Amino acid sequence: MPPGSPASLQILTLERSTGNKEEFKTVDEVWDKGTGGYKTVESPGSTEYPFVVRRRFGKLNTDPEYYIDIDSEGLRAIVLHALDNNNNASAYIREEGITVDLSIPLNCLLQLKDRLATLSEHLKRLVKFLKPF
Repeated sequence: MPPGSPASLQILTLERSTGNKEEFKTVDEVWDKGTGGYKTVESPGSTEYPFVVRRRFGKLNTDPEYYIDIDSEGLRAIVLHALDNNNNASAYIREEGITVDLSIPLNCLLQLKDRLATLSEHLKRLVKFLKPF
């Protein structure tokens, strides 16, 4: 645990593996009284993930707020498409990707699942067409 982190805060790494490629990473943002701002506490590992889950702990290190930083172009397009259909949703657009509050993809989960099924089916058709070549 990095110096200055509260003893009660455990760094939870939700990294998962499929072969050699990690699916996502979780980092914590904790309030640093010394600087008067947040500092990022992350576990070691690869820096290439399609998305990173950020847990931001407030000044009292109570229940965290969750954000998802999406850097994958394909995933970003799918999430933005789902957000277009949801009037109450918004995303913070960064140069490298987008950031959304965790509640937004949760509220769009059915739309995301439908989009996944459609894209999966379309990709299967394309691969089937390309196989003979």
